[in-house]
Amino acid sequence: MENPDIDDIISISSGIHCIRIFALAVDNLAAGTLLTYLVEEQAAHVTDQKVIAANDFLVGQLGMSTAELQSAKDVLRDKNIVMIDTHNPHGRTGYTLDTAVLIKILQPFLIDKLNKFLKATTTKKPPKQQPRVFDNSTVEYQISQALLILIQRRQPTYFSKTLDTPVAKDKKLRMWAEEIDKMIRIDGRNPVEILAIVEWSQQDDFWQRNIKSTQKLRIQYGMLVDQRGHKNQEVEPEVDEHPELTDVIIKRYEAKFLQRRRTNWNTLDKNKFIHTSRKLLEFAKDTNLLNELPVLLFRCLHKNYTEQGAPVHIGNCCSDHTWNVLMPQYLKEVGLPIAHAKV
Repeated sequence: MENPDIDDIISISSGIHCIRIFALAVDNLAAGTLLTYLVEEQAAHVTDQKVIAANDFLVGQLGMSTAELQSAKDVLRDKNIVMIDTHNPHGRTGYTLDTAVLIKILQPFLIDKLNKFLKATTTKKPPKQQPRVFDNSTVEYQISQALLILIQRRQPTYFSKTLDTPVAKDKKLRMWAEEIDKMIRIDGRNPVEILAIVEWSQQDDFWQRNIKSTQKLRIQYGMLVDQRGHKNQEVEPEVDEHPELTDVIIKRYEAKFLQRRRTNWNTLDKNKFIHTSRKLLEFAKDTNLLNELPVLLFRCLHKNYTEQGAPVHIGNCCSDHTWNVLMPQYLKEVGLPIAHAKV
């Protein structure tokens, strides 16, 4: 509204709180009310420059007293906005607007305050975005569910107190899904890669103890990606002298602690299973239990770890502590002979 004219005034008077605006401009409420009426009347009779009205009519029309009407006329006349002519038929008064003066007085309001008012009243605020609900059909929920399943396969009692009902578990997974959503939407992560990192983190001896929520997954994601790639690049596959035995150990580990068959063991974990075969064969030299040892090994690990609420890592299968301490103890407890028990 760079150059307001009478059309701007007329436009403003039709729908905006013009009495308030005019009253502010002339610093008088009664004068603002009268001025609004005169502007509207002139807009309705554009060919007639003079608005003629009796005092009694204006008092009733504008809802003001005779004294207030006289005060309003004095203000408008003193500011040279209206020329008042009392020499009209039937004792009526003529009012002629000086649009140039009126525009000059209203100009600050037209340019500044009215533009702000119009913007505030006509600009619609964007609707508040409703939070997305994640159910079990969404990829975010499914990735969260995969993480929880992998954690509970190693530690069946983990979350047992807080996730004791289907409703509680669903609520937890929906909350976890919100973090996966942020990883995809804000961090730009690929859902397929996220799932792969989830599975890898729950196979790694260190990370499976630290990644037990999607919040931690998001925080450590960059390091997980780096370490996963680093380990897979640096570790060389070892020669497996007893592949059939190694395969038996892998299958028994999967059945006992994962409840599923895996076909994508990384090189580091595969080497740990090869070490387990070697340890088992070395241990079997002092027993007559070669065929039974794979079963006995995982019963021993279950007793010493799972029953205590701790996960069984692949590294536990080939550790010196398992073969030098736990296995001799276990065989002694179940009444089986062992020549080199170190207990």
